[in-house]
Amino acid sequence: MGTKISTFYTLFEKMTSVPNDGVIYSTSERLAEQGVTVAKQLKGYSRIFILLKNHGSAFKDRLGIIRIRPRVYARIRSKNATRFTPVPGSSDVMTFIPRRDITKTKRTEVTVTKEKLRRYILVVYDPVKHEFQRRTLSRLFHRTPLIRIKPGIVLLPQIRTKRVRQYVPALFRPSEFLSRLVELSGSVEYAPRLELIGSDTHRLISHLVQSQFENRAKRIICSCRGLFQELKSVNSDACKSPHFKKSFQRLRTQLRLLRKQAQFFNNEFGIDLTPFVNRVASAVTRVRNRLHICDV
Repeated sequence: MGTKISTFYTLFEKMTSVPNDGVIYSTSERLAEQGVTVAKQLKGYSRIFILLKNHGSAFKDRLGIIRIRPRVYARIRSKNATRFTPVPGSSDVMTFIPRRDITKTKRTEVTVTKEKLRRYILVVYDPVKHEFQRRTLSRLFHRTPLIRIKPGIVLLPQIRTKRVRQYVPALFRPSEFLSRLVELSGSVEYAPRLELIGSDTHRLISHLVQSQFENRAKRIICSCRGLFQELKSVNSDACKSPHFKKSFQRLRTQLRLLRKQAQFFNNEFGIDLTPFVNRVASAVTRVRNRLHICDV
């Protein structure tokens, strides 16, 4: 009897344990909907609006429209709701519709091309204030394929687990991002399975992604230049100090994560971010070559 009970618990642990690679083998990427107890899910809305420009007056006195966060509004789901376009022009507002499914792709499909198939997880949170929290949040962003809209507002592409596995463990899944974010921010809310509607959604998403990659590349290149100048100003013995090698390793890690995120957005959105990656790689290589000169 004791042997049977022991065998049962062994099988139970194998069935319920999390795999070593951090991926839960489910049929879909329902990542933001499981295991998160602190983040609050936004429910009961038929539309969610994100204002890219300050046009909050367009929602003033609109029946059924509520303000969730600064620049984030939603229409309460109701059978009597009327059609409402808050701001003329797709460049000023992002409109989302909650759906029941997630991004679907064929097994042989390399890149997702149809905009209507895409699903996003909207995450809104209180911006962190302390320097330590900001650095931690920055590292979290570096390891998560997301689209930054405004401070405290990000979009996470929601894709099937089979496609996610090619990016982990280098990049975090949405569930990992949320669980780490709630440790930093006082209030975190999210809405999964959202479809971005509009006639020019790909151009808008592409612009946002390229803008954040450009800014990130500039910061890494600036750090490379600063380290390179430090190496030039000291003698060869000082160049061999652990401080410089540790700083270089940090830059190389940032390049590796930048490459992985570029791979994600190229595969899932067809956005070519190679020029930004190449610029960073060139700057990191220059620092590496300088370190090799010091080791001679």
